[in-house]
Amino acid sequence: MYRKYFGLKDLPFRNTPDEDFFCGIADREEIIEALEYIATRRDALAKVTGEVGSGKTTLLRILAERLRKKGFKIVYVPTPRLSPEEILQFIAKDLGINVENITTKVDLYNELYKFLVKTYNESKGVVVLIDEAHLIPLDTLEEVRLLSNIETNKDKLITIILFGQTELDEMLDQPSARQLKSRISYSFVLNPLTCNQVYNYLNFRMQKAGYNGDEIFSSSIANYICKVTQGLPRLINITADKLLLSVYSRGGGRVEKKDIKVSLEKKMFSPYKIVFLISVVFGGFVVYFVYDNFVRGDQYITNFVDIFNSPLAYIDKDISSSIEDGMSKNVQTGFTKNQENSIGQQKTASYYLPWNPNSFVVILSTFPCYTGFYSDKIKRYIKNEMSDVYIYEFNKDGNRWCSFVKGGFKNIKETKKFIEALPSLIKRHHPYAVEAYKINRVYEQRQAKLYESK
Repeated sequence: MYRKYFGLKDLPFRNTPDEDFFCGIADREEIIEALEYIATRRDALAKVTGEVGSGKTTLLRILAERLRKKGFKIVYVPTPRLSPEEILQFIAKDLGINVENITTKVDLYNELYKFLVKTYNESKGVVVLIDEAHLIPLDTLEEVRLLSNIETNKDKLITIILFGQTELDEMLDQPSARQLKSRISYSFVLNPLTCNQVYNYLNFRMQKAGYNGDEIFSSSIANYICKVTQGLPRLINITADKLLLSVYSRGGGRVEKKDIKVSLEKKMFSPYKIVFLISVVFGGFVVYFVYDNFVRGDQYITNFVDIFNSPLAYIDKDISSSIEDGMSKNVQTGFTKNQENSIGQQKTASYYLPWNPNSFVVILSTFPCYTGFYSDKIKRYIKNEMSDVYIYEFNKDGNRWCSFVKGGFKNIKETKKFIEALPSLIKRHHPYAVEAYKINRVYEQRQAKLYESK
């Protein structure tokens, strides 16, 4: 669209491997020359790593073209998500070996070996270039190691170069990959471009595309592009292309801040920023999930006294066996027949439990009333597996809290037996036994509302 406007013979910022547009800055040219030397020396293994968009595939394609011109046989594996047998078949087919009648891996290795020996003196060598190597399965990675062992008395018959993201280094650090890692003779890293290199990169590609006018990308604009793209060539190309389109649309002569505002600031969601935002959201969810269900849950649920901050909520974790079954206490609960009849309804105006005030109840769990993954699991379990469970809803520090209460048990022995039989889902919240009259007083203070759990 803007080629004619800028007097260009080609598009300067296409994300396709083109050696004419290859800018060998940031050690790119040196790395290619080193890889050519490794192939000429017939080393077994080498690797190149870099971030997404750092130019690994471009480097691979340019290396492949240069090696072909020098007489090497090249096998390019674009996707390594192959089984051990599949990657051997892929390499064999690409070398022109007929694998249709080969049924075992041993036979496949024999055919590969015969082919490599035959071509040993006919070519400079065989080089296998594996792209996206960080995605290769570990068992296939081991097959690659075994393949690299094919050799004569003097030389390796095949050179394998792995190109992958930085996760490849993590893979190779695993114990199962240590033999392969020990055979890698050279490792190279594609670093992002510095801001000065971005400036040179932009103007180099413009000149290669045929531009011969005044400078379009100033050093200050290049610095901004450098920060936005983190110096990654793929993102630099995308950004520069948008800026040229903006200049063309307004009839300008060079990239200015207004183009950045139009083209970038309204569309700041580069692939890396999208990934970053997704990571932040997902990480926040994980932190919230762990905090809500495993930290805050235990923090507030394990101590009934702390929740209610009331001396009436005293709990004796080892309730004395001296509390005899049926022991009477002169406790005025205020519990009326009308209130008792209303307990079976969905919601009552009473905060008194329907059981004998001298009986025992078990506080199964207490947490904020908002729904959460873990609290929902507890609710479902209680609803489906238990009867005679009530929910107290009350205010605490400006929030609404819910307590699940099960009762009433005649004595402490019966209560403890019930607690011991609870599933781990409930036990992890340390359910407590309390006398019913104490619960009633606490919830009275809190002006709680009582619900059936069903």
